[in-house]
Amino acid sequence: MTNEQKVQLILHFLNMKKTRATYKALAEVLSIPAVAVSQYLGQPRPFASWVVSSDPKKNHMPSGYESNCIAPELIHSEVLLDGEALLALISDEI
Repeated sequence: MTNEQKVQLILHFLNMKKTRATYKALAEVLSIPAVAVSQYLGQPRPFASWVVSSDPKKNHMPSGYESNCIAPELIHSEVLLDGEALLALISDEI
């Protein structure tokens, strides 16, 4: 499975579960630097907004997203997955 396919799978699960995961978590699963995650996410949009900053000062929100590009349910989600938890969530699929 390519990294592009993994990202789509991860985004599907995050949207389905209404759960956040950090850029670092995706980076760990994809074995890439965290700064490279955005290129796999594509343009800011609600579907990709479940991938967020790990910085609590940024309220665990996605970086560089306008409010209209953030999933409305995101502000109500308090679950934040790290790399290990994210891998456990998708391990049966990859």
